[in-house]
Amino acid sequence: AKVKSQAKDDDVIKVVEDEDDDVDAKAIKAAKGARGKYKKLDLAVKSLKDITTDMKSLARKYSSADEIEKEKIKDILRKKTPIKKELESLVSKLEKDAI
Repeated sequence: AKVKSQAKDDDVIKVVEDEDDDVDAKAIKAAKGARGKYKKLDLAVKSLKDITTDMKSLARKYSSADEIEKEKIKDILRKKTPIKKELESLVSKLEKDAI
């Protein structure tokens, strides 16, 4: 909250967006590259849970945001949605392989 009050809205969103995209990409890569079926599955499930939680918190912020902020949040959610779908399909595939 202190950072947000001291920085412009653009700065906060850009920093969060860059970090989130980097973390999401690393999470997908880690899940795909992990050794062992269950380890891969665990990493994929954790990554999926993390991105889902992040998207839900953005959705809550959206309801109280002004129009400019809403557009920024929508852009972030549009970038995260395909990543989430990819993780969901990876989890589904790994679950089938683990059984």
